[in-house]
Amino acid sequence: MSDSDSGRVSASVRVKREHSRRLATQALYKHHFDPLSAEAVIREFRSALGYGECDKLYFMQLVRGAIREAANLDAHIKPLIDRALESLDPIEHALLRMGTFELFFLPGVPARVVIDQGIRLAKQFGATGSHTYVNAVLDQIARQVRREEFKEASEACHTSSN
Repeated sequence: MSDSDSGRVSASVRVKREHSRRLATQALYKHHFDPLSAEAVIREFRSALGYGECDKLYFMQLVRGAIREAANLDAHIKPLIDRALESLDPIEHALLRMGTFELFFLPGVPARVVIDQGIRLAKQFGATGSHTYVNAVLDQIARQVRREEFKEASEACHTSSN
């Protein structure tokens, strides 16, 4: 199945995308300290542990997009955070850029999936409590960018409770 199927994808695609996001988080973290081109970062990560299990095209899309759109993504993140972008933890920053990229540029991926994956990766790689920060920021961005998804979810809740 594809992204256009209302965000419904097979379990194997879901697992591969989770691996892609995990690897993209690591690639974006590395890029923070060694700002190589997206292609150089991707080349380097082709030999990384876990590359064989990921959706390679999705991984490349995330890395290329988050690096290419960094300034645009940061412009959307900046008003929603309580500190300067430069003082964000590099993992948090990578997750916020990647999640914001997905929310803006990959509309076939449900916002709830993007937020959930950001939380999971923050718990895995981030500082203690960073998952709540990532959750709060991505949720605000998702509600701005994907209003219709949240409106539909709210309407479904009201309909099922009647």
